[in-house]
Amino acid sequence: MYCPFCGQEQKADQRFCSNCGGDLSQSQSPSPPSGGAFPSGTPPPFRESPSQFIPGEMAHSDAELASGRNFAYAGIALAVIGFFIAGPILGIGAIILGYMAKQKGVSSLGMVAMAAGIVIFLISMFFVMMVGW
Repeated sequence: MYCPFCGQEQKADQRFCSNCGGDLSQSQSPSPPSGGAFPSGTPPPFRESPSQFIPGEMAHSDAELASGRNFAYAGIALAVIGFFIAGPILGIGAIILGYMAKQKGVSSLGMVAMAAGIVIFLISMFFVMMVGW
């Protein structure tokens, strides 16, 4: 499949173009656009919804976003469990899973998992230093 906005070849399961961020679900073009991408000097068509693509962020497939959400939820669960048992270890695990979720394109949930992991790690290390393990 080729992007109708920039003409770059895309994977069949992608929802947004990895080059320009165009919404690939609106039109399916199995072949490259005629005459290359766009004539020189012609910008790609304007997309009315600015939420489709955020400059500076990579476009992620739906499968990557789903796995990113799973990493984030697992990180949050580790942080909650770490409040009760093995806080330093599970806190570090929550931080790692949050970072992995952020890399998969789920920034907000990834940051929540990372923050929860940091808080649990610091609280548990405080108790380890004060009380002893």
